[in-house]
Amino acid sequence: MTDTQLAQRIQEASRIKQAQEEAKLQPAPHIFQEPIEITRFCIVTGKKHTITVEKSGWDEYRNGASLKPLSDCLPMLTEEQMSLLISSISDIGFEQMFGQAPDEYNNDEAFD
Repeated sequence: MTDTQLAQRIQEASRIKQAQEEAKLQPAPHIFQEPIEITRFCIVTGKKHTITVEKSGWDEYRNGASLKPLSDCLPMLTEEQMSLLISSISDIGFEQMFGQAPDEYNNDEAFD
């Protein structure tokens, strides 16, 4: 085996290992037990969004006595889905309002 062949095999093994590690980081998709659909319209864009949630988690969040944050009640939701349910503003609507995406806005050093 030449040095070039050895280097190629090492690179390939490294790519395979990296892909395996990234696959481990991906959460398993949520399997709904009792799904319900919640519809929200972005107040900036007017676009309709339908979000599937677990009924028990939605009921827990909507229960005034609970005071649990949405992320605790429905941990399978994305940041945008949570934003839509809480504020009715999508990522695109946020960007239209503030000129940058929510993740850029939250990491903006000017606000530290």
